[in-house]
Amino acid sequence: MKIFLIFKLGINEYITGLKNYQSWFFLGYHEILLKYRRSILGPIWSTITVTLLIILLSFLWSKIFSLKLDLYVPYFSIGYILWIFFSNTLNEACSVLSENTTIIKQTNIPVLSFSLKLLFKNIFLLAHNFIIIIIVLLLFCDVYLIDLLVSLSFLILMFVFLTNLSVFISIVSARFFDFSQLVINLIQLAFFLTPIIWEPSFLGDKIWVTQLNPLYHWFDFIRQPLIGGDISNLSLAVIISTLISSFILAIFSIGLSYKKIPLWL
Repeated sequence: MKIFLIFKLGINEYITGLKNYQSWFFLGYHEILLKYRRSILGPIWSTITVTLLIILLSFLWSKIFSLKLDLYVPYFSIGYILWIFFSNTLNEACSVLSENTTIIKQTNIPVLSFSLKLLFKNIFLLAHNFIIIIIVLLLFCDVYLIDLLVSLSFLILMFVFLTNLSVFISIVSARFFDFSQLVINLIQLAFFLTPIIWEPSFLGDKIWVTQLNPLYHWFDFIRQPLIGGDISNLSLAVIISTLISSFILAIFSIGLSYKKIPLWL
């Protein structure tokens, strides 16, 4: 019965946060303005930096791995840009509540709103970097509309997945300060364990190791339709299961921390 009440409370707060779109939209938009208020190019600087990194690292890694440049550039650029979005969102989730302590203590804004604010800001930055992906696809790939729609649909699911994870990480980080360091270190480690700069085929008969990494399935399902690759039923199953699991984590963390977060900050 207690679990049911916690779940119900979490669901109600989750729905309230979704409905309260004015708050997270305003907070996210305001944060973007503050971050780039004295910059002429604003977030375009990030796009320029990512472009230079992709050009330099594509030449470097394609030589190291003995891969054709026209095949490696789309693979690496899509994966790397998605990784920047993914890692930035989760890293910033560790401190999103502590950075908004004053607002949390003076208002009744649902905790979900702060994760949505964070996601809104990073989607805005992703949209600028997505220009790079479009250029790369036009130069190196033949993309059909159906493939683009499939990729974008799972990108939207990633938005939901990251929102749920951000809620869980932000709440636990507010309660246990050391948890944020654990998350940051795990994300750094995950970059090297996830096929972003390398391909699963490099592992030979040990390719099954990548199947154990849920992030591999998320990135692969978004990337493969754009570069003409195949997607597996296993990846679809992993995506659905991790999406449901992240939602349950978010709901229970909200329910368990209801009215307690201002006391932790």
